[in-house]
Amino acid sequence: MREEWRMAFVMSQMKHAKTSDIAQHLGVSERSVERFRKKAMAVIERVLFT
Repeated sequence: MREEWRMAFVMSQMKHAKTSDIAQHLGVSERSVERFRKKAMAVIERVLFT
C-alpha cells in the first residue's frame, strides 16, 4: 500500500483527524485524501477477504 494512502487512512480512522487537517499534513487536496482513504480501504478489504 502506498504510504500516503496508509497515512490518510490511519489519520482518519485511528486518530480521528479531519479531512482538511490530513490534506494539509500530506500537502494534497481534500479530494485526494478522500481518494487515498478509499484506495486504502480497497487494499485492506482485498487482503482480509481473499
